Amino acid sequence: GETEQAAELSGSQLAAVERSRQQMERFGSVLVEPRETRAGYDQALLRGLSAGWRGDEPGTAAFLGAVETQARQSLEAVRVGVPAKLTLSGKTGHFPVSIENGLPQAVRVGLHFTSANPDRLTVPDVPAQVIEPGETAQVLVEANAVTNGSVDVSVRPVTADGVAISAPTPFVVKATNYDTIGWIVVG
Repeated sequence: GETEQAAELSGSQLAAVERSRQQMERFGSVLVEPRETRAGYDQALLRGLSAGWRGDEPGTAAFLGAVETQARQSLEAVRVGVPAKLTLSGKTGHFPVSIENGLPQAVRVGLHFTSANPDRLTVPDVPAQVIEPGETAQVLVEANAVTNGSVDVSVRPVTADGVAISAPTPFVVKATNYDTIGWIVVG
C-alpha cells in the first residue's frame, strides 16, 4: 500500500513532501473555498509519495519544488500596501493599509504588525477579513506612540490563525508633538 511505498522513499524525499504539505496547507488556509484547490494539491502530494520516485531524489525535489513554487507564488498574489513613511501628530493616529487579492479566488486575510520598539510604538493586528477575487480592501489601522521619534515597523498578511502568508513589508512611523498640550481658553 501507500505506506509501504512511502517507506521505500528516502528521509530527504519524505522531508520534502512534508515541506510541500505545509506550504500547501498555508495556501489552503487563506482561501475562503479551498476544497477544489486542496484536492489538486493532495493529488500532487500523493504523486510525491509515489514509489515511482524511489531512488530519484532529484526528480522528487524538482516535482515538489514546482508544487511549492506554485503555492508560494499564489500566496505572493496577496499583497499589502502601506506608505513607506508615516507621521503621527499625537499619541494615536490612523493610517491606511491596503490588502490586494491578486488571486482568482476569495481569500481570508488579516494583518500582523511588528514594531522594532514596542515600548515606544505599537500597532494592533487587524483580524482576518474576506477579500473577493481581484479586489483590494482598504483598512484603517491605529498606531499608538508613547514618545516622540521614529520607529521601524513591518506588516505582513496572515491567515485567520495568524500564520504568515508572505514576507513582511517594512515602513517607518514617526511620532511628533507627543507632549504638546492644547489649551482651551474659556472666556
